[in-house]
Amino acid sequence: MKKIGREYAKTQLAIHRIINSNQDNLKQILSADYIYRSGKNEGENIEYKTIYDKAVSKFLINYFKEIVLKGVSNSYLKINMEKLLFNSDIEIIGKNEKLYKCNCCGYLTLDSISEYDICRLCGWEDDGTKSNEINKFSHVNGDTLNNYRSDFEKKINNIEVIFDK
Repeated sequence: MKKIGREYAKTQLAIHRIINSNQDNLKQILSADYIYRSGKNEGENIEYKTIYDKAVSKFLINYFKEIVLKGVSNSYLKINMEKLLFNSDIEIIGKNEKLYKCNCCGYLTLDSISEYDICRLCGWEDDGTKSNEINKFSHVNGDTLNNYRSDFEKKINNIEVIFDK
């Protein structure tokens, strides 16, 4: 069994996702206002001529690692790394980022509690509605927690779950 660090696995999976993304999706990510350089020119917007510029490549890898793959389970990383490494038996070493449970779907997807974070799995915006307040209408979400959960449960079988519970 091969052992791979969690951060290394996320980096490899991020690169794989970038390679397999279409140009339009990458350009949409890069058109956001939050693309800044780090280091010597920190805070300066990245100006680029091609998506293959060094600064753009670095940004895309970090974007996929820290936003798209943030909080993914080690079992998800294991399955995907085994595919990338031609069915090698892999063990992922390292702890997951500290995340909080979404009151709607129950998965660990939130950076904070009751701070209006949006669950990356079910889309519920954590407005402070408690899990026992299932019939209280959430103005932010436009529905009750109970109805939102019910809708999500209908969709869960068609969604790739990449988070821990």
